[in-house]
Amino acid sequence: MQSISVVVPVYNEEESVKECYLEISKVLESMGRSYEIIFVNDGSKDNTLEVLKECAKRDSHLVVIEFRRNFGQTAAMAAGFENSRGDIVIPMDGDLQNDPNEIPMMVS
Repeated sequence: MQSISVVVPVYNEEESVKECYLEISKVLESMGRSYEIIFVNDGSKDNTLEVLKECAKRDSHLVVIEFRRNFGQTAAMAAGFENSRGDIVIPMDGDLQNDPNEIPMMVS
């Protein structure tokens, strides 16, 4: 069975990043596959990085990549892709514009 990597670039998303992580995690866990969730913090100036690090302490599926400054969504997405280990890589927005519940449909 193929493993899944979800790549999520974020910039100043402290208000939604934990909810985004929890929603993605819930969907991936229900799929019964090996997975990882990669958040790329694109130089956020708020507490996005701290929220992600706190979540990562409790979940070995969560990978956090930190940019020291803002390089833009394309660079953040590229870093996530380069560091992904999954057979299937799914990009998502960190503000929940993409519905995590659509992941199973994308995979199938």
